[in-house]
Parts: sequence; structure tokens; C-alpha cells
Amino acid sequence: ALALGVGFVPVRKPGKLPRATLSESYELEYGTDKLEIHTDAITAGDKVLVVDDLLATGGTIEATTKLIRRLGGEVNDAAFIINLP
Repeated sequence: ALALGVGFVPVRKPGKLPRATLSESYELEYGTDKLEIHTDAITAGDKVLVVDDLLATGGTIEATTKLIRRLGGEVNDAAFIINLP
């Protein structure tokens, strides 16, 4: 993000971010979990590329997309390092 001159917004498990957050639950193969994003991380109309290390069940990308949309952002695309079948 720094090299491209664009913003970076972390989406983390609960309790990892220092300021006020918004959370979203998602399903895992063995239960549920949550992700959080800072409430001021995205402004309405922001276009977002989601980058994650692994796509397995799709739960984290679905929760991340919901968080971004709840803040008014638009997910333009997503990229993953590993895509498990």
C-alpha cells in the first residue's frame, strides 16, 4: 500500500485494534469467529481492494466485505495468496 500510495486498513480478530471498532461474525468449519475494523477506517464511497493470505471457506472475505459495506465502502475486488479448493 505504501509503495502504491494508497491506504491500508487492517481487519483483525477481536481485541487487536486500538480504537473504536465495528465487528462482524462469520462461520468457520468448526464454529464461529469475529472480525473487527476501525469505525473511522473507511469513508462512504471509498473503493477497496481486499487482500488476504488464504481463501478457504470464504468466511473471512464475506465478513470483511460486510464490514466495508457497513462503513459505506465499495469492494472492487479481492486477491488471495493461496486459494484452497
